[in-house]
Amino acid sequence: MFIKQGDLYPPLVIDTNANVTGATSLVAKMRKVHGTTIITKTLTATDATNGILSYTWVAPDTDVPGTYLVEAIVTFAGGAIQRFPQRSYLEVVIRPKVG
Repeated sequence: MFIKQGDLYPPLVIDTNANVTGATSLVAKMRKVHGTTIITKTLTATDATNGILSYTWVAPDTDVPGTYLVEAIVTFAGGAIQRFPQRSYLEVVIRPKVG
């Protein structure tokens, strides 16, 4: 996903391809490539049956340009935890604005 510095649209959308109905926790964890600071955001299940999760950016989420690695962490009813995507990470690239 590409977004410009300071923009709050479009939202971050994560397709887990898993039924997350009844999940007790849906969070996204982000960190800048080569960074150590973890940013945690609460996700919303926009289509729980098909595993579509989203996060609507708020200020100052997109103020710092850079490439961020993102994973969704789903805690299912009963306590089982699964991270998405499983093979790698999603990337969010915040490009600097002009001026």
